Amino acid sequence: MPNSITLRGLLILVLYYVCSGIAFSQEMIYRHYTTDNGLQQNQVTCLFQDSRGFLWAGTKAGISRFDGKTFKNYRYNKEMPAVSFIKIFEDDKGDIGFISQRLVYQLVNDTFRYIRPLWKTKFSSIYADNIYFEKGKSFYASVLDTENLYAIWVDRKTGDTVHFVYKHNQMLNDDGYISVVHDKVYVYLSKSNKDTIIIINKIDKKIESTSKRSLKIGRILSEKPFAIDYDNYVCRLNGKKVQRLFQLPDVEIRPNQIEINEFENGGFLVNLYNSQAIFLYTHDFQFKGKVIVEAASCSFRDSQRNIWIGGENGLYCINNPGIQRIEQSIPYLSGVWNLVPEGNIMWIVNYTPPLLRVYQDGQCYEDRSYKVFGEDGIIRPSTLYMGGTTDWKKRPVFTSPDIGILRKEKNGWTKFDYGDNYDAMFVFNDSVNRRTLAGTAKGLMIVDEKDNVRFIDPEVVHPGKRRIVSIAKDFSGNYMLGAFSFLRFWDGKDKIWSLPDSVSPKNMGANTMCADKRGVWIGNNQGLYYFSEGKLQKIHHPHLDDFVTALHKSGDSLLFIGSIKGLSVINLKTFHTKNGLEIYFYDRWNGFTGREVQQNGIVSDSKGRIWIATNDNVFIVDTRFLRFNKTPPKVFLQSLSWLGNDMQWVVTHEGDNLNLKYHQRNIRLDYQGINFSSPERITYSYFLDGYDKGWSILTSETHAVYTNLPPGKYQFKVISCNENGFNSEQALLTEFEILPAIWQRWWFYGLIVLLIAGVSVALTTFINKRRKKIKDRELQINLKMIDLQLRSIRSQMDPHFTFNAINSIGAAIMKNDKNMALKYLQSLSKLIRSTLEHSNKMTRSLDQEIEFVKHYLELEKFRFGDRFDYTIHIPPDISTDLKVPKMILQTYVENSLKHGILPLIDKRGKLSVNISMDHLLLNLSVEDNGVGREAAAEYSIGNTKRGLKIMDQYFEMFKERLGIEITSQFFDLYDAKGQAIGTRVLIKMPFIE
Repeated sequence: MPNSITLRGLLILVLYYVCSGIAFSQEMIYRHYTTDNGLQQNQVTCLFQDSRGFLWAGTKAGISRFDGKTFKNYRYNKEMPAVSFIKIFEDDKGDIGFISQRLVYQLVNDTFRYIRPLWKTKFSSIYADNIYFEKGKSFYASVLDTENLYAIWVDRKTGDTVHFVYKHNQMLNDDGYISVVHDKVYVYLSKSNKDTIIIINKIDKKIESTSKRSLKIGRILSEKPFAIDYDNYVCRLNGKKVQRLFQLPDVEIRPNQIEINEFENGGFLVNLYNSQAIFLYTHDFQFKGKVIVEAASCSFRDSQRNIWIGGENGLYCINNPGIQRIEQSIPYLSGVWNLVPEGNIMWIVNYTPPLLRVYQDGQCYEDRSYKVFGEDGIIRPSTLYMGGTTDWKKRPVFTSPDIGILRKEKNGWTKFDYGDNYDAMFVFNDSVNRRTLAGTAKGLMIVDEKDNVRFIDPEVVHPGKRRIVSIAKDFSGNYMLGAFSFLRFWDGKDKIWSLPDSVSPKNMGANTMCADKRGVWIGNNQGLYYFSEGKLQKIHHPHLDDFVTALHKSGDSLLFIGSIKGLSVINLKTFHTKNGLEIYFYDRWNGFTGREVQQNGIVSDSKGRIWIATNDNVFIVDTRFLRFNKTPPKVFLQSLSWLGNDMQWVVTHEGDNLNLKYHQRNIRLDYQGINFSSPERITYSYFLDGYDKGWSILTSETHAVYTNLPPGKYQFKVISCNENGFNSEQALLTEFEILPAIWQRWWFYGLIVLLIAGVSVALTTFINKRRKKIKDRELQINLKMIDLQLRSIRSQMDPHFTFNAINSIGAAIMKNDKNMALKYLQSLSKLIRSTLEHSNKMTRSLDQEIEFVKHYLELEKFRFGDRFDYTIHIPPDISTDLKVPKMILQTYVENSLKHGILPLIDKRGKLSVNISMDHLLLNLSVEDNGVGREAAAEYSIGNTKRGLKIMDQYFEMFKERLGIEITSQFFDLYDAKGQAIGTRVLIKMPFIE
């Protein structure tokens, strides 16, 4: 029975919180780009995204174009004065323009070109943020001189202006400000402590605000203008009506030092320049992020809803405002093991002192009241575990290895005493049956609503007394009990069972579990599973095939999955209604910087926010602002290059004539996708129409290389895929043509055919006349014919491989990897020497053939990025001096490599060569773990199949001319499920003297 705190104990017990004195704020997670990353200059003055997806940043030293990975910089001309651009725009033709105080420039051939003045009429001053563009038509501007306010409509083609004048009879002082929203100009004026907002509407009339509350107008970044009143409330302006929205911090706010971005779901991002902080507001709470932006001058939201801020110290990108982390200056965050919500507070549990802290109302306190009275006096736990939660009465419950189960009461703490084995690992709340279940060293503990305790012995739950670390309840009312290496079921009464072996993998564990309306999600060391209606389904996804540590459901639509890789979110509606897998992944590249999510370390608070404990911090996620990036990256072609005689790539720039000459048949296409959310995880698939058999597998490489392309017209297509698996709907298309040489044109082939026909007729006549004279030399002629056919085999096989190997070595040279290039150049030279030495021979020794194969495989490993391993086994009792037909091993090894191993996607290739003796026959076996012959037909590349046909003819000649019968036989290899796992070819031949 639990030991309740007595009245005497209450008189002795002192409940107190020691305030840390630290304002508990959250930090927005952002990327910071400076000149160290390639930015032209650190003082960013304006931002813009063009229709192709590029981000343009104006600086005081020029312009930078950003594609998510690389900055391309444009400096001022020598004749051009150093100006500060205040606006960037794109015209109807897609050309990018730049505006300084009153001049317009454009980029032409990567050089700034002056176009014209912004308007023909001269004014004394212009305010940089007061320009609004209506694409393809015109723009509006507001200009203020000593006495008049001008609202100007400018024809962008002619520069002609139409303006409306409002006489204000005063200078616009430092507290005044002008903002333009479409065809309305909002002006804030201050004179003699009387503030006025003037709205100039449709260029032909003015409306003076008659609001009772004095307002300051701020920078307007949407069609719905905002103002700030003198209680620091952000207000929405709707004609003469003023609607209060939320209150800003108690700091002095000047109108020209605030920007407000409104989100689609009703949230607001507020940038206060003087406070050097970014604030995220909603209707019920505030995230306070410390993104330090020195003297911020501009902000921008791109097409993927990333937020960009430019200032004196570079460019900042907030790509996921819905993910916040607790300020890193708060101590002991690296030791957090558990989070337990209670009303409007969050208990933060550490596995080392201080064990308990409380977050409430922006403050973090250490709690030292977790003391209970035992027979020997006050008891304190030395460590708390990760399995705490709240019970059916919403009371916090914590687990401890030396005290057991602790429950927080209104007036103190309750300890559940169950003998000497205190070790408790996990607590589960069953609110329907009003009971609490806990996994302990003594077995499964059940505490009912009257605090009566009973146990199910661990030997009954599972032999071996393994600890229960996760519990879930499925929709049928059964409990699922999980440990690191087992999973069992309990009906809540007396029946306990396991899944059949045919359903559950051996030693199936459940580190964490979470139930939804249709089943139970299970996470373990192998990844994520879903159990429903007696079936166990493995969820296959690159981000989930690893150690899953925590699962938590947010409403009925989202499942949060913590792992050692990062944080994943599954759309449950898509999963249950469309049988689809819609997964969004977050790590350090797109807003979640936690190192590893702790065991069962994800919970929800009373406001629906998600709290996540990691090895190094605590994160808070608001799903209203969590970005689910479904936008595939836009792809652009960087360059098309061809390989010159000096083994250097010669770039043919985009826009140049893409008609290549016949000798420019080795080409490289460089492309790049634009994805500011997670540029490091873009993948691509490409297809060369007219050459490739199908689309390539997804790769992170940003280039494709083709060698020895025949003359013809080609279309290169490439699609991109973002970090969440969303592909481009339309491929980037690049067309080019390789022109044929004179001897490759059709009329040249016609001449050759005629010439051959004439020679054939003359030769046939000559042979018929001399046929009787050469009968005695028939055998010698036949042998020479065999030699000629062997020479033909060499001419069809060896040059093809040699050319590709030289290209790969050339690529290593271009990467300046001289040692690697020298190593494989030596291997290639040995192959060429061997080819030349045996060019006029039908056979060579087994040792020489194996040596040739080894050099070939090493070169192929070098060409294809070490994607496979190989072994060659020769028993010691077989002499390597035996003669074998030349190329007999190399041809089948090449076939296994190109058709079986190279198409592999999800595993490493293995190739083995085994040599044995069987009744005076020499057996040569080549085996791979590739895709099998049926799948290989779809990936068929190269001309190795032609080599197999030649080898068959080769074997026929040995049989006809020398009486030696050589056979080859292919075997398809399958696993227990009938799936192809490779191919083996067996060659049998007698000894050759």
